[in-house]
Amino acid sequence: MGLWQNMFATSVLGPVELTKALLPSMRAAGEGRIVLISSAAGVRGQPATAPYSAAKGAMERWGESIACEIAPFGLGVTVLVAGMYDTEMITDAGTTDNRDFTGPYARLHNTMNSRGRFAMKMARPPERFTGGLVKALNDTGSFRRRGVGRMRRCCWRPAEFFRRQGCITCPGSSWAYRGTVPCAAARGR
Repeated sequence: MGLWQNMFATSVLGPVELTKALLPSMRAAGEGRIVLISSAAGVRGQPATAPYSAAKGAMERWGESIACEIAPFGLGVTVLVAGMYDTEMITDAGTTDNRDFTGPYARLHNTMNSRGRFAMKMARPPERFTGGLVKALNDTGSFRRRGVGRMRRCCWRPAEFFRRQGCITCPGSSWAYRGTVPCAAARGR
């Protein structure tokens, strides 16, 4: 259970606590942007990464939720869906996982391991991430999801789905390409 707790502490509880500390001054200023760093695993669960995928997905759903709450104060949220960057996180030394190369999921873990090593060869230098971050800080509207890096095409566009579900525009919103927000309050629930 420790791996799950660590993933949620890092990807969900940490950003929530930091945001809670910063929101009073951001509301007083009447402007500001919360930028959350996610990954393809937060958009769609991926095999052999359940704790990481669940934590990143939870962080994204929290970001979508809070966007509608803070929009009336002139604030917004951007979720950056990051591609692969050459950092310690993508190495065996920098990752904590639950891979078992001999147990019942050995075949899956070995496949994911070989695919991961192939993907590491395509990783970009971390300096290339800053351009996406600067763009995120300049985003407008209550919510925006943007991909950054080679794997940015995984950045799905849920606006069409939420529009079909009857979402309405949150005040001051330009949420995710079409101006809808996925918050139950905006739909009258």
